Amino acid sequence: MGCGLIPVSPITALPCAMPDQSEAFSAALRPRRVSHLTRGVSGLATQSVQERVAAFLCDRAETVSNEMRAPAVSLKVIADNVGASRSMVHKVINDLVEAGHLSRGKGHYRLHPSIQSEADRSG
Repeated sequence: MGCGLIPVSPITALPCAMPDQSEAFSAALRPRRVSHLTRGVSGLATQSVQERVAAFLCDRAETVSNEMRAPAVSLKVIADNVGASRSMVHKVINDLVEAGHLSRGKGHYRLHPSIQSEADRSG
C-alpha cells in the first residue's frame, strides 16, 4: 500500500525526545493515519478476497534475482490481514497459482507480473 507513514517506533519515542513539539506533530499525522485506516476498512467491503491477497503479497514483495518475491507466511497470517478465513486464503492462493499469477518457491512466493493487475484493483 505504501502510504508513507513513519514507522511506529519513532512515533512512540517522540514524546520523550521532543515533548514540547510532540502534540503538534501527532495532530499533523492523525488525519493521514485515519485516512489510511479508512481506506483499509473500506477495502474489506469492496474488494474481493483475491484482490486483497494479491495486494497483501505485492506489499511484501522484494526484487530478488530479477524476480518479485514475497516471503511465504502462514495462511493464518494472510487470512488475519485480509479479513478472510484460512481455508478461503488457501483456495485463493491455489487459484492465483493456477491462473499463473503466482508460483511457490522454497520459503517464498514468486509474483508474476500479471498479479499486479489483481492487486491494482484493490486500490
